[in-house]
Amino acid sequence: MDVKFVLETRTCHIFYFSNEHNHDLLDTQFSAMLPIHRKMSEADIMQMMNMLKFWISTSQIFSLLASQVGRYEFVGYGLRDMYNEIAQERCQVLGDATRVLKKLEDIRLKDLQLYFKVCHDSRGLLCNLLWSDGISQLDYQLFEVVIAFNATYKKKSIVVH
Repeated sequence: MDVKFVLETRTCHIFYFSNEHNHDLLDTQFSAMLPIHRKMSEADIMQMMNMLKFWISTSQIFSLLASQVGRYEFVGYGLRDMYNEIAQERCQVLGDATRVLKKLEDIRLKDLQLYFKVCHDSRGLLCNLLWSDGISQLDYQLFEVVIAFNATYKKKSIVVH
């Protein structure tokens, strides 16, 4: 696919598209290990975190989870995903989200157009935060472009039209 931005119309146009695959498709037995499919359930995370409290190693926990589902391939994620989840849990500093929300409330006193929306996971941890101040909203009315920053690991900011 060849996409080009046309400055005069401020739109993107597809100039070339090929409907043919230029690579072999992934064998279905491996598709569960694609990053989009590798997700730990909340139950697995809670079980893992509880076992870690009793000094059970991560590799032993992974073996236990694999035995529960029959084989390692059926777990749905890898050992590296477990280590990443552990690191994320340890980085979750209690009170950080509360301080951010307090700061947004303080800003709202000066900027009545400030909008923010918060989402929490089943454990009550902050998982998504969206905010837009008055200046950003005026900029959108003028330019009709949104810049969104995805602050997850190894992700880049995106521009949404």
